Parts: sequence; C-alpha cells; structure tokens
Amino acid sequence: IAETIPDVGMRRAFQMFCGAFLINRNLFKIEYICLLVGTGRNGKSVVCKAIADLFGDTLVSSYSPEQLFRSAQSMYNLADINGKICNYADDVSNKDFSGGDFKQFTSGAKFQARHIYGRPFTVTKVPLMLCCVNDVPPTTDDTNGYYRRLLPIICPNQIADKDVDIELPNKLATDDSKSAIFNWIYEGYQMLVANNGKIAISDSIRMVKEEIKDDSNSARRWVKEMGFIAVQPYNSNDARWKPLKEWMAMYLNYCRDFSEAPKTVKSVSKSFK
Repeated sequence: IAETIPDVGMRRAFQMFCGAFLINRNLFKIEYICLLVGTGRNGKSVVCKAIADLFGDTLVSSYSPEQLFRSAQSMYNLADINGKICNYADDVSNKDFSGGDFKQFTSGAKFQARHIYGRPFTVTKVPLMLCCVNDVPPTTDDTNGYYRRLLPIICPNQIADKDVDIELPNKLATDDSKSAIFNWIYEGYQMLVANNGKIAISDSIRMVKEEIKDDSNSARRWVKEMGFIAVQPYNSNDARWKPLKEWMAMYLNYCRDFSEAPKTVKSVSKSFK
C-alpha cells in the first residue's frame, strides 16, 4: 500500500474508504467515488483486486461507470448491484460519466431497476464505487456537487521490471494475507466510525481536487495558466479594467492555440466571478 500510495493523507483516506464497505450507510452518509489515479504498472490494480477478491462476487460487482450510468443496459446492471458493498471497476475508460444518476449513486440514493424479463423494482442498497483510472475522466458537469463526490488517490510510482513480482496476486490470495487485508480494512472502519462517518480529506487530496476542477474547464485553466488574480477593490477606473468582450477575445485565442473547446460567455463570466 505504501509503495502504491506514498502520500500518507491519501493512504489514510483510502483505508477509511475501504472501511466504509463495512459501515451501515443508513447511519453514516458516504458520498464518494474513489479513483486510484496513475499510469500502468504501479500496483493500484493489484491492491484493488486483492480487496475485491476478499469479499468475492457475492458482495462485489464489477461494472464500469459507463455501464451503470450511460448504457442502454443500465437498468439491468443496476439491478445486479443491489445488495453489494462495493463495485470495483478496473481500467475505466476516459469517458464522461457525470450527471444526475452518478450523483444519486454516490449518495447511496434508491434507484429504479429491473431484471431481464422482470418487473421494475427499487434498488435499496447501493455499493460504494472503487475505480482504477489512468486519468480522471472529463466531465460536462461543472458543479461543486460533482467535484465534491470525487476522492482522488494518486498512485505516482512505476514498478521497475526487476521489482515486478508476478506471484504477488497469488500471495495476496492466501488465507493469512486475506486476514491481514481484512484487518487493515477493519482499522479503516474503526477510524471512520471514530470520525463520525467522515473520511479524512487531507490537504494533498484537496489540492488534487482543485487541479481536477481547474483542468476540466478550459476557462478556469486559462485563468490559472495566465496567472490572473482578482484585484480588490476594483472598478472601471482602474487602468487594468477591460470589458468582458476583450477578455473573451483573449480566451478564444487561447482555445484556438491549444485546440480547446471554448466555454460560453456566461460560463467565462461565472469563472471570473
């Protein structure tokens, strides 16, 4: 774990998230999707698979966010996750999965679903979602409600060829290893309960969440890269004051230069505010 997730604050948050698999979500509201972020061969998939295998198919499903929120088969897939404690998705594609269904899911809200050839019914026990991604998928949802539900855990290291242990998955599947993994998860559960059901969000996680938010919006990214700062107090007599149309012209030039999709005037104005 320490080699895959070297940041102590992120490692603690990840342990508490895994501890939430054991928690009563009627007593504590857990509203996160956990994203282990990093390029390949850094151990994140091995770690997550060992945790998923500990609980087995009875308690863990394996649908991608796209299959749950965007697919034509969503109703059937949602029916299959009812009663699970975790949905683990490995190598999630770089497709937008944001939207109302995603927010409801991560909040543990009830869902309408149906089995194939069956009558619709209500999913009452929604699992927490754990995903491995190379990069955080883009989003069309620019609300705080979306970003606050992300729990990004950065896995920055790459394991050298000489250090790759191809037997590691088998070693983690032994009874002794599974006992140790469960004890680690239970420690996370205890920390979570002691913190009133709130996952401890470190400064490093907050910083990454801000970077994700900035990078997902070309207007905010432009403001950040240009080094613009707000002047207080400000008024139209300030020599640096420009009407919004001049800022928009600069922004559109930036988008053309870097092949970015420009936001609307309203969106840019909102970013400025």
